[in-house]
Amino acid sequence: MSLDEIKKKKLLYEALEFIAVLIMILGFVSFTFDPFIGVFGLGTGFGLSVYASKAFRNMSIDFKKTYIKKELEALVENAFYDPLSGFTSKAVYDTLLLKREDRFYSEDFLSGIVSGHEFRSSDIKLQDVRRSGKTTTVVTVFQGRFYEINLSEAQPPLSIS
Repeated sequence: MSLDEIKKKKLLYEALEFIAVLIMILGFVSFTFDPFIGVFGLGTGFGLSVYASKAFRNMSIDFKKTYIKKELEALVENAFYDPLSGFTSKAVYDTLLLKREDRFYSEDFLSGIVSGHEFRSSDIKLQDVRRSGKTTTVVTVFQGRFYEINLSEAQPPLSIS
């Protein structure tokens, strides 16, 4: 898929998402006049929103596998990139750098060698679920790139003659 095709599909999925929201709003408003039309509108809008979101996510993954992977392999020695995998929660928590939270997400795994150092990295998102009576709140306590760098295998510095 070319970049132009990706841009066109991105615009299409964004437009579908906008239309889905409009349909849901109209369904909600029409619910007071005719419950059948209201439920139909809410269901149709929700279904269209789910379709657009999944299609956009799949297109994003294809873009990463096609274009991002190629660029990373050109920049990083022994590069390995997988947009769907990441660190395990055990690997992250065993470093003792981050406190264990209720929800753990990881994706966009990248490994390779830079300046003679082996590294692994991945996006990490940690969330804490807080419950108080009838309310539940999800708080993101960490969201960012997590790196593991092996410093013991560093190449000696280049000498300048």
